[in-house]
Amino acid sequence: PLALASINAHSGDRLQERPAGDFELGHKIFPDLANPPPTPSVRDDIALADTIGVDAVSLVIAPDIENAALDSLARTMDLLRRDSTTLIVTLGYRGKLVPEVGRVPFEELERLAVIRRIVRRLHPDILLPAEDPYRVGARLLGQLPVERWQSYLLRASSAAKRLVPSVQIGVSISGFDHNHSTL
Repeated sequence: PLALASINAHSGDRLQERPAGDFELGHKIFPDLANPPPTPSVRDDIALADTIGVDAVSLVIAPDIENAALDSLARTMDLLRRDSTTLIVTLGYRGKLVPEVGRVPFEELERLAVIRRIVRRLHPDILLPAEDPYRVGARLLGQLPVERWQSYLLRASSAAKRLVPSVQIGVSISGFDHNHSTL
């Protein structure tokens, strides 16, 4: 009965093919990047994004990416950005692409410097300063206290917004649980 009442409340609503702002299609392009994107990935991923008409593309960038790779990536992204595609950039972790022995150190100052380089060169619409802190991050860095993540995310947000005030900051949390709800 409650479900029927809910449906009946909207019985006079006009259906729209695509209500404004309600749904956007996104696609992760390229493998996680520490170097310029491979040519086959550029060709295939850009073509796929264009064919399916995505509204957003997502990239994961390793902290040890070189400036030349960021410049190459910026030129590639210009192809997609011409048609107002939203660019989402996530800062991954060192050692995710090629696992290192033992724990990877959490190099906060290095990550903040990379964020500044990413924002300067790519001008992302949305920046995720840490890829899934409680799943991928915990696997590579160990379990960091919530306060450490909060401090880092605030500093990362401040650094990015100083360069591009319109950049939106987000947090990737697929492994989120109630014990970390203060993040």
